[in-house]
Amino acid sequence: MALPLLFVGIDVSKDWLDVWCAALERTLRVANSPAGWSDLLGRLAELGPSCGLIVAFEASGGYERGLRAALLEAGVPVRKLNPLRVRLYARSLGRNAKNDRLDARMIARYAEVAETRPEVLEPARERLATLVGHRRRLVDERTAISNQSGLLDLPELRAQNRARLDLLARQIDEVEAMIADALTGSPDFTAKLRLLKTLKGVKDVTAATLVALLPELGTLNRRQIAALVGLAPFDHDSGCGAGPSLSRCTGEG
Repeated sequence: MALPLLFVGIDVSKDWLDVWCAALERTLRVANSPAGWSDLLGRLAELGPSCGLIVAFEASGGYERGLRAALLEAGVPVRKLNPLRVRLYARSLGRNAKNDRLDARMIARYAEVAETRPEVLEPARERLATLVGHRRRLVDERTAISNQSGLLDLPELRAQNRARLDLLARQIDEVEAMIADALTGSPDFTAKLRLLKTLKGVKDVTAATLVALLPELGTLNRRQIAALVGLAPFDHDSGCGAGPSLSRCTGEG
């Protein structure tokens, strides 16, 4: 006989985890730290077998990573949710008030009714995702500094910017070498990379990013992947036009 599922929602911030347990209808707060994760696991164990739990939280700019790893290593089923979808769901229910405890409750409620995918521990892919994200930040910083350089009148400041750009260029090269090593070290990554690069316009960086951030590649068909990343056309048969594209109303496209 299958265990009844108990949905737990967690609102994640830098320092705290606000936890709502739908079964107990109460909220608790623990630190977003190893001690706090251990405390949370102990409290979850009091609810019963972990296979009857679903713990959900939003992607929170990386603040959720330690919590996610601790839960998965303990064998607790985890769902990482898209924050925008949770917000839209809350609005559809007329819930516009926002605080950490209400957010945790809404996360649990959304996880209960939405179709979500279980998280799994994939150290190699998570390392690749970290490297890809760090490279993107370095490139963004290089672009910002390069744009700023044209506004500087003092030669001393322009020299500083040139030095920073040189450093960033070296760091980007180093990270790209680490990304290449991570990709070639995994037969699964290599196969996906080779397949992606057969597509027109998909170069090394794009392919590496897709492999890192879309673990669903290889398990979903092309329509499902397009829907996952927001590129699939959906019927839009009301309002200012009918057809499969939203561009009729937005003026885009």
